Order: sequence, then C-alpha cells, then structure tokens
Amino acid sequence: MARNLELKARLSSAAHTKKILRRIGQFAEILRQTDTYFNVRVGRLKLREVQGGRAELIYYRRNEKKGPRWSEYEIIDVRQPKDLKRALADALGVKAIVRKVREVYYYRKIARIHVDSVRGLGKFIELEVISKGNGSRVKPIHDELLKLLGIGRDDRIACSYSDLAMAEKGHHSGRI
Repeated sequence: MARNLELKARLSSAAHTKKILRRIGQFAEILRQTDTYFNVRVGRLKLREVQGGRAELIYYRRNEKKGPRWSEYEIIDVRQPKDLKRALADALGVKAIVRKVREVYYYRKIARIHVDSVRGLGKFIELEVISKGNGSRVKPIHDELLKLLGIGRDDRIACSYSDLAMAEKGHHSGRI
C-alpha cells in the first residue's frame, strides 16, 4: 500500500489560499468528483467518479484525529464504474455520497494540495505529502505547508467528508 501524511482543514478564504498556492505551488487541474462511500468493517472504501469518464476505487486506512495523520491507501482504476457501484452497493450498502469540485496543486513534487468546494459542506483544504523511500522528508514538508498556508489548529478537521455529510444529515455524530 502507498502511504502519505495528510491533513484536512476548513477554509475561511479559499481565494486567499489559492493566491498563496499560485505563488508557491504548481496548479494541475480542476476536477468535478462524486465519491460514493461504502460500508466496510475496517478503513474506508469509495468509488470516485470524475466528470469526463475517469473512475477509481480507493481503499484507505488512517487514524481519525485532528491534525496530521498517516494514511495507507490503494487506488485501482475502474473501467465500468456504474456496474461496480451497483455491485458494491448491493453487497456492502452505501454509507454516503459526496460531490465536490477540487482544484489540485503540487508542491515540490512530493505534496498534493486540494482546494475543495464540497456540496452542502463548504470549502476545505487537504494536504497530502506522499511518503517515498524512508519518508524522512514528509513531516518537514508537511509542517512547511501548514506554515505557508496559515492553517491553524482550530481550522483542522478530524474526519472524512463522508462523516461530515452524514453529520449534516443527522445520521452520525461525526467528530468535527
């Protein structure tokens, strides 16, 4: 499994954050994504469908805590997302559906930064510093990004968008 150090936070000003990112990072693309989360015993399983036809099945495990958290993940390209979604929904049940517009930036070729506008939830930033080799560069780059982007402790979120969506609908207490 691949590994990264990640953090999610609410944005008070997406415009200000994007201005900083354009200065320090490299803009990659804008994606319109629908993530369908399925009920699983351990970790999280979601089918990500990207407008334009691309789809991925993503399984991940991480500690749900406020602040930086290590995540182990596996991403599998999917050629028939509608059929897979139907089969997984029948077998496991759908936990939540999250729709978002994601702006993707890269920093130093080791970090992905997402500015997300999540339907019904608001604007967020997500940092993912990819662990390569022994991972010794991960934490310093993560901390550098927190400082450059001005992400404070009170802005950080300790759960998935699926948890926030469920909490918004009153289905789950969701640690926010």
